Amino acid sequence: MPELLLHFSDNETTLERVTVLARENGITPEQWVLRAIAKDLGDYGLKPLPEGVQPQTLNQLFEATGLLKPRT
Repeated sequence: MPELLLHFSDNETTLERVTVLARENGITPEQWVLRAIAKDLGDYGLKPLPEGVQPQTLNQLFEATGLLKPRT
């Protein structure tokens, strides 16, 4: 699984603020970061649904638009 490792300096408050905000929302800091990334990305880089494609599942829809990589 790909990873993205973040480093914060000892004098930064970002990690503490993310941790508190996540706790206030009942989620982990990791979940909060994933939500923040998804919110900021929006539909950037996604493809419109190809004409004539009628996905039967969410996975098919996500693959058709590029939200998920096609299964190999």
